[in-house]
Formats: sequence, C-alpha cells, structure tokens
Amino acid sequence: GLIAAETLYSALSAGAEGHDDLVVYAKNFNQSWLNEELTKWRNFGPLVHKFGGLIAGGLAFIEMGIFKGKLPWTLSDSKPDHDTLKPADKMPVIEYPKPDNKISFDKLSSVFLSNTNHEEDQPC
Repeated sequence: GLIAAETLYSALSAGAEGHDDLVVYAKNFNQSWLNEELTKWRNFGPLVHKFGGLIAGGLAFIEMGIFKGKLPWTLSDSKPDHDTLKPADKMPVIEYPKPDNKISFDKLSSVFLSNTNHEEDQPC
C-alpha cells in the first residue's frame, strides 16, 4: 500500500491524471524491500499445499536457513487459491459458545478492555 501511495503521490504531484497507467509502480515495487522478502518466501505456500505442514516446514527451513531463499527455481500450485474457495452459504454454520466472561468476552467488553478511545465522529 505504501509503495502504491508513494507512486500515486509522485504521479499526481507531477500533474498526471488519475486514469494514467502507472508503469512506474512495477519498477518501484521491484526495487523495494517487499519484493525482496516475497521473493525469498515464494515457495512456502506451494510447499505447504503439496507436502503438509511438518515436511514443508523442514523443506522451508532448508531453503531459508541454508540457501537464504536463493534457490534458482520457483514452485507453483496445481491450481490458484481462489479455485479452492467455496461459497459461504455452502459451508456448515459454526456455532460459537456464548461468552463465559472468564476466558471469552462479548465484543463490547473486549473493546472496553482494549482501552481504545477516539472521537465519536473520527473517520475510519
């Protein structure tokens, strides 16, 4: 989000219109620390999906701990994440127990206990 905001701010400050194609964003993202982090961890999701948590954790440790995320290949999933999702109305409804006020609390009590305070008309 910050990289996008900085790119937009630079473009709008230079007189660009809102509908312009911001090709600079891809360049800014590719030069950022975020791209470096995501590139290092690119194989973690496919490892978990293919081998399960325990084996994937071991393989991820080898990749990150020994090779520092610089293996020359990238694993991929057999299908995209969004294809594995199911509509909420097709899933069983989860029945949560009522708050017991010892371990679990209702939302209003939790907000009070978090000591969150702000102006009532403050925008989100």
